[in-house]
Amino acid sequence: ADWENVYSHVYAAIKSDKFRALRHGDTILFFQVQSPVASQAHIFSADPQDKFLEALREFGQALKNGGYKKLTGIVRNASLLRLIRKANSIKFEVNDSPIRAYGDSGEVLGYKLEIGIT
Repeated sequence: ADWENVYSHVYAAIKSDKFRALRHGDTILFFQVQSPVASQAHIFSADPQDKFLEALREFGQALKNGGYKKLTGIVRNASLLRLIRKANSIKFEVNDSPIRAYGDSGEVLGYKLEIGIT
């Protein structure tokens, strides 16, 4: 995607107070505020894996400190789902369900992700 176009949309969303962004290193977590749920979460990263895992842990702690009870989003890549589980040192409840092409019979296109923050 055109980065300038993405940036302008993210900037406008944050200015609306309906969205928030958390940054750690070169990783950004962007989500819609529907307290106590951080919904439609998106993550962008240029960090190496160890720094990315550190960022995920920090985001989890920040969401917990902010009073959020749940984070929801879609993960398109199974390896990202594995990294989220690996970074779960706070022991949040991580649930996912596959999104399949053509109902229940097609290939897995991604995963609906729901993280319970306790």
